[in-house]
Amino acid sequence: MKAGRCASFLAASLLFLAASPTMATAVEIDTANPQNGIFDIYSATFDPALSPCNAGSPGYCPFFGGDPPVQRALAITPNPTTTSTGVPGGISPAPAAGSYLDLTLAADRSTLTLAGGTLRFPVLVITISGSTVVTATGAGFVFDAAPQVAAVNASGQAEFLVNLQPATAVDFSTLSQVVTSCTGPLCNLIPLPTLDMLRYRLLIDYDASFGSFTGSFIGQTANNSLVYANLNSGVPDIAVTDSAPPGNDHAITFGDVTELTSATHTLTIANNGGGSLAIGTIGQADGLAAPFSMTADGCSGQRLGLGASCTLDIVFSPGFVGPYSDSLDIPSNDADSPTVSIAVSGQGVAAPVPNIVVTDSVAPPGDGQLPFGTVTVGGLAQQTVTVANNGTADLLLGQLGAAGQLLPPFDLQADGCSNQQLAPGASCTATLRFQPTTTGAASASLDIPSNDADTPTALLALSGTGAAAALPDIAITDPTAPADDRSLSFGDVRPSEAYDRVVTVTNAGLADLLLGSVGMANPLAAPFSFVAGADLCSGATLPPAASCTIRLRFTPAAATSYSDSFDIPSNDPDTASATVAVAGNGYQPPPTASPSPSGASSGFMGLDAGLLGLLAGAALLPRRRRAPAR
Repeated sequence: MKAGRCASFLAASLLFLAASPTMATAVEIDTANPQNGIFDIYSATFDPALSPCNAGSPGYCPFFGGDPPVQRALAITPNPTTTSTGVPGGISPAPAAGSYLDLTLAADRSTLTLAGGTLRFPVLVITISGSTVVTATGAGFVFDAAPQVAAVNASGQAEFLVNLQPATAVDFSTLSQVVTSCTGPLCNLIPLPTLDMLRYRLLIDYDASFGSFTGSFIGQTANNSLVYANLNSGVPDIAVTDSAPPGNDHAITFGDVTELTSATHTLTIANNGGGSLAIGTIGQADGLAAPFSMTADGCSGQRLGLGASCTLDIVFSPGFVGPYSDSLDIPSNDADSPTVSIAVSGQGVAAPVPNIVVTDSVAPPGDGQLPFGTVTVGGLAQQTVTVANNGTADLLLGQLGAAGQLLPPFDLQADGCSNQQLAPGASCTATLRFQPTTTGAASASLDIPSNDADTPTALLALSGTGAAAALPDIAITDPTAPADDRSLSFGDVRPSEAYDRVVTVTNAGLADLLLGSVGMANPLAAPFSFVAGADLCSGATLPPAASCTIRLRFTPAAATSYSDSFDIPSNDPDTASATVAVAGNGYQPPPTASPSPSGASSGFMGLDAGLLGLLAGAALLPRRRRAPAR
């Protein structure tokens, strides 16, 4: 191989597409592996010719037509200032992005298919015979896209021995100047590359899980030069995240979930490594138990290439109130984390339900009874009903009184509740009215329908009593029987003498009795009169059961009978003016009998005359009513 052509095998990175049962997936060459990269070049220009194969030669020796000598004139060094011969102590360059092999492993792992690829080598420093240092950049070669198939043996190895015809099937990816600098006596022997590769050997050796492999590459040019490279894949690196923040703590916290409902979080499994990540059966060793479950499992038994991912769902369905916890295992071929454990937890909480509470403005407010008390016929009384939602879900109210049990004399005057939706803690009010038209007790009920499952219809019992209107009622009495006949008799009173009687006015009603001026419309005339200063009723206001008095006087002028009347005006609707009749007799008692004349006979006739006079006087007594002694 010519010295200038070795630059075309310079490598900085390599990317593989590797094993998946159904498709090729990217597998990155491990850039941290010191064994990776171009580590040796046999130059047919500067080194001796190939030696014939012998018993100690590797099995692929005949494929390349011989063995190269152990010592090499070309040395690859990781440091441009270091020169040596033989196998270098380090790898230069490191693999670079953009290089790959398209490898597909059969589902039964019996064959491996290589369907193209590209190797790029940005920088390579080569020392020739310890005297000339060559720096080459921008070289590379492209694998034939025609699929090559190799059998995979029991050890997980697949060997590709590929003869390229025509030779242009593998060529430089870049034909710009490869040799960018050269110092030393041999520089004139290094032209721009025009390399044609004739054949190559690629050995892929999988690990036991088929998650990673080592790759050995030997390519032979037209002048029999050989380039050697290690193309070991990276190892799988499992990364598990979930949709419950913070997402990367290997813990799914569902928080509060209502009983008899479900909540779902998604687990994402990704391969952040360069090898194929083989995922086992999730939850096989440590599965989930109710109320946790795993659904939509797109990961168990899957292989993930570089950057690939899969998902599965974890469902929490609490049947009861209380805390729950569990864990789930995720097995894989990640040597550092062969099992990832995911902790799951959640709290079952009671289902939100509405709770209707009905109170009213009459103590006790929550007894379901709304008494209006006694209301005068024709009057009205109002009370307020409050409907509140003390639950945890919206309370949906129906039409108040829809059952038809709210009957007159009760009615719903101001309805702020019908068909309303009350959020938890909210309330509404309605005003009820009692307006009796008759006396006596009345009752009804108000139905309040809602979506409260425990109390679909709340009932409020209404009651009230209609009472007669509160009116004043005048009652007049006097000391002569019958006392309430509104007729006052003074009896017999001697002429020119005065005799007093008292009339009492009482309010027997339920409202104040307002009295006017006594005797104004129908005054008394002599010999009857009102005693001055003794009229305590004129203009008075008598509350129910209160009373006042009027003193009357009878002063007859002669022995004869007298009568009169006077009025007592008031606001008694039945007796706006009460009339009281008065009567009395002027009475002159008979004269006292004179003594008999001197010498008069005191015989039978004289006695008869005296007796007749007494009898005559006694006969008048039943016809006259004497005034009582004063």
